[in-house]
Amino acid sequence: MAPAISAVLLLFPDSGGSGVMTGVGRMIRDALPIDFSLVFAHGAAVTTDVEQVMQFEGGKSTGRQEIDKETGLPVWQVTVMDADPAVKGPSKSVKVKILSELQPVPPPGLPGFESIRPVEFVGMTARAYVTEVMQGRYKVAWSLKAREMVAPMTAAQVASKSGEKPLSPVK
Repeated sequence: MAPAISAVLLLFPDSGGSGVMTGVGRMIRDALPIDFSLVFAHGAAVTTDVEQVMQFEGGKSTGRQEIDKETGLPVWQVTVMDADPAVKGPSKSVKVKILSELQPVPPPGLPGFESIRPVEFVGMTARAYVTEVMQGRYKVAWSLKAREMVAPMTAAQVASKSGEKPLSPVK
């Protein structure tokens, strides 16, 4: 069984601007609020249907859906593909848990490529945990949760939100 992380220690550069880590840090025991664009800088696409996350007791499913301890909401899960071209292998696919009373519905697929469904997550948090990668070898991994799954904004929507005119198509 993997050891649990009780806290994450974050170190910050000293205030003198030297870039040297001072050893002054912050203990973080809870999930960290994080913006979608920091997790998926190049975007993400849904690759599976939304599924219930089931409760387990003693290594066996109870047949009941998991309820988030902090919000009291049912937990759903979807697998997404990170659109970052530099990400390779198993890291390309990430599971995101969604806390919602009703089953979330992924955005529609791209015309002609319905299985590619670009997505953004709202109200994201990340929580560190330790997982065993090989016998006796461990790594820090991240559990991602969100409150909502939405279609990404179009360029025109982004421009109108910022008060700028959208770019005209190239002729």
